[in-house]
Amino acid sequence: MNRLKYKHLKPEEIIRQLFLQRLMKRYDYPIERIGVEVPIAFGSQTKRADIVIFDKDRPTVPYIIVELKKPKHKDGKEQLRSYCNATGAPMGIWTNGTDPIEIYHRKEPNYFDKLTHIPNAYQTLKNLLQEAR
Repeated sequence: MNRLKYKHLKPEEIIRQLFLQRLMKRYDYPIERIGVEVPIAFGSQTKRADIVIFDKDRPTVPYIIVELKKPKHKDGKEQLRSYCNATGAPMGIWTNGTDPIEIYHRKEPNYFDKLTHIPNAYQTLKNLLQEAR
């Protein structure tokens, strides 16, 4: 669900737009792999992930979920973990635009390791984990 329309820029939306630019320009993710406000089912409830990068080979499967917060807000990390668990996404990214970005690898439900950097569009999670050794 790509959004190519004008939107009033609230603080969190500014963070989203800057992060989308970063994903496309710095990490080479094509816009076709990126979804915004992607619905995530929790039983009978549906919530929306701020940004989802879909798997290169399975275009409907979430690969990385990004949770964005307003500057100075510290919440949302548990929300990110629940989105990763609900979708099976192996990675999650949290940012508020001011604090250091936090990148997580979902090793198994409820167990997340921190990663040192965001993979680019050509790296796999396996590549990233091997680099970390």
